[in-house]
Amino acid sequence: MNLSKYGWMKKAYWIAFFVVAIFSMIYEYFSFGVYSVPMLLAFTGPLFGGMLYSILLHCDRMLPRIPLELINAGIATLTAGMLCSGIIEIYGTTNRLTRYFWIGGIFFVFLGMGLITLLFYFKEDK
Repeated sequence: MNLSKYGWMKKAYWIAFFVVAIFSMIYEYFSFGVYSVPMLLAFTGPLFGGMLYSILLHCDRMLPRIPLELINAGIATLTAGMLCSGIIEIYGTTNRLTRYFWIGGIFFVFLGMGLITLLFYFKEDK
């Protein structure tokens, strides 16, 4: 895997960062003074996800696709969970089902990072 093959993913994270940030600002503007912390911080998912992705590709450009896709799925799930939690809070209610976004997102990110850690461990043994 060369860097140009996954270079588009960095751009996708930047685009997602700006789209989520603009969506959050517009949604908060039209919420009649009601604010939600998850909605305000929803842009951090793509921001830190893109930083993690860049760091991983900088460390080793020969990473397999499956761990990277698991991390991408986790970041997307966390971002969607923050947006859904923010929308529900601004609406004025709560829902216990939004916690599954957090559980699933964290699970996918840790699973991807665990696979990468195992790959680095077995790679150095040779």
